[in-house]
Amino acid sequence: MIKIGILLENFIYLFFKLFPTRNKILFLSRQSNIITLDYKKIIKELDNKYKIKVICRKLDFNIIGILKTTFGLFQQMYHLATSKIVITDGYSISVSTLKHKKKLTIIQMWHAEVVVKKIGLQTLPYISKKRKKLCKAMKMHENYDYAIASSKKMGQVFSEAFNTDNIKILGTPTLDYIYNKEYKDKKEKIIKKYDLDKKKNILYMPTYRKDSYIDLTDIINNFDFNNYNLILKLHPVQKYTTIDDRVVNITKLKSEELLSIADYIISDYSNVAFQAALARIPTYFYVYDIKHYKKIIGFNIDLVKEFPKYTSEDINVILNNIYKEKYDYSYLDALTKDYIECYDGKATKRIVEFIKELMRMIK
Repeated sequence: MIKIGILLENFIYLFFKLFPTRNKILFLSRQSNIITLDYKKIIKELDNKYKIKVICRKLDFNIIGILKTTFGLFQQMYHLATSKIVITDGYSISVSTLKHKKKLTIIQMWHAEVVVKKIGLQTLPYISKKRKKLCKAMKMHENYDYAIASSKKMGQVFSEAFNTDNIKILGTPTLDYIYNKEYKDKKEKIIKKYDLDKKKNILYMPTYRKDSYIDLTDIINNFDFNNYNLILKLHPVQKYTTIDDRVVNITKLKSEELLSIADYIISDYSNVAFQAALARIPTYFYVYDIKHYKKIIGFNIDLVKEFPKYTSEDINVILNNIYKEKYDYSYLDALTKDYIECYDGKATKRIVEFIKELMRMIK
């Protein structure tokens, strides 16, 4: 059925490819329903002579969401057929399953600078035969001409994940956002809205767990609410168990914005830990399910081996370290040194120059 669907999709796409290619750049994302920070900063730097189209739409697994995605596919077909460049920040069905014009250049700019867990094609050895067949049928992460990375180490990861050797070590606009401390503009507004100015703020931002709940029992039961605020930032659709009125639960704000009010950050396998490290915020890894993750998905970075001092499966170890309020900042330097090389405030300009060069080459 999937093969028939892709054949039908490509047949319809033939008619869209009859439209002429324009001097247009398409930005695609399934990470958000609003334009992402990375895309916003790139578009701001681009010349007005390029036509820009942005399609940001999360896939909601309900009838309305599926219908929107289906009709949106035709919109994507038109713009893919008439653009010179498409930039995507994740897997896109239309990008990977359609047979495109030779003129179209496809750039994968993954939505995280550092990926601790395996992603994309790296995950195939960890999944069932049934899911492997599905991934193969859906042509997962095919058709990329280039992938953008923030270091050579992450370039190797992206090469494996996206099946391309054309890796550009350019960084991301989010790195510029942190380098220029733009997130600090949000501080007063957030503190006032959530009444956070009386205590130090510990921000807990675990990675999204698709097939499991996040259990907050241990962290709440062992937390010192008298001297610290516990701020919780989960993925908007993340399922969780045990919540407490003393927890400041923030879901709408972006993780980059919350850097402005964090005195300490607890994460796990999320890229936000590396963003926090760049912002010089004491960063801790609470990896209570690390053994489980090693079996089901695997890792690109061994946190226990590389950052043992601030990594633990026990929340008491993490919290006690925080309460001592003595942090070895050399660990932050070690955390970012090998995995983020392009931290100089010029990543957006490098990406824009790369795009302009490609636009000049595409006739």
